[in-house]
Amino acid sequence: MSDSEDEEVPDTRLKIVVLGDGGSGKTSTITRYTQDQFVKSYDQTLGVDFYLKRIVLPGNHNVTLQVCDVGGQNLGG
Repeated sequence: MSDSEDEEVPDTRLKIVVLGDGGSGKTSTITRYTQDQFVKSYDQTLGVDFYLKRIVLPGNHNVTLQVCDVGGQNLGG
């Protein structure tokens, strides 16, 4: 075994911002990906909600995705 295999690889954090119209399915898509859940009820996101998803890439590289769900606004007259 080489010394490089024993070294701890630092975690990488990526931030993703999801934008779109109100009611377009942003929260449903994010919840499905990050929590493996799908909720049929709908509550409009007010402000910003944050979700985390941890994944391991080949080579034992840990990545944390911080997904920001920005509330959409329906502009109408």
